[in-house]
Amino acid sequence: FIIILSFAIIIAVCFIFFLMPSALKVKNTLSHLQAQQIFLEEISKRSNDLNSFKERWGQNGKKLKKIDGILVKKDEMVDLVMILEALSDKLSIKQEVSVARQLEDSNDIMLKNSLSGDFGALMKYIKGVENLKYIVEVSSCRFSKQEDDIKAELMLRIPIYKK
Repeated sequence: FIIILSFAIIIAVCFIFFLMPSALKVKNTLSHLQAQQIFLEEISKRSNDLNSFKERWGQNGKKLKKIDGILVKKDEMVDLVMILEALSDKLSIKQEVSVARQLEDSNDIMLKNSLSGDFGALMKYIKGVENLKYIVEVSSCRFSKQEDDIKAELMLRIPIYKK
């Protein structure tokens, strides 16, 4: 009886000290992945909305160019980057913006936006990008954790107005 009782106590101690922390890590990871999945689905939905908007207004934005003020003009790219920097400063986020490439099949430019800060501030930043006065499509978003900061890399597709 004592052997069975001590064996049960040893199993209980192993469960408490070894399996419980692992189970909590798995639960936290699942919660984080579910939040990211919801976020990515929302981005995908907004991207689809933007694509259908473009289609309604004409292929390659031919009719869309008639709408003044929502498409970035070539000489307004600096203004757009300054707006992004002001948004990151307001939310205490470290940011690096660079031109990834100009898309050959359209007038669009891809910006690579590397961010670092806490998760809540990064989400507010992305919401701020979505609410800019210009059309800006978040075409991809990648999160990673390094030490105390969350890192995010956004690829922003900017339709450029060319006269």
